[in-house]
Amino acid sequence: INELSRCIEPIIDSLPTKYSEALHLSEIKELKQKEISNKLNIPSSNIKNILFRGKKQIKDKLHQCCSFEYDKFGNVIDFNKKDKDCNFC
Repeated sequence: INELSRCIEPIIDSLPTKYSEALHLSEIKELKQKEISNKLNIPSSNIKNILFRGKKQIKDKLHQCCSFEYDKFGNVIDFNKKDKDCNFC
């Protein structure tokens, strides 16, 4: 699973700017939504939607590259790359 976490930042970098900037601040720098709003000069009401849509794009890209095994609670317990040429992992 640690190997999978290394895939996340390159995927974030590949997203459109408004998503990548917000996700970097939220997930990498661990800022709160209000702080992200102030830093990016975007209304705080929009930040929640931007983060939600950005995370969905990350999930979609991960599922294009990898197959996942889940436990009964829906947590990822293992993954395999579908293609050795995945650009993210």
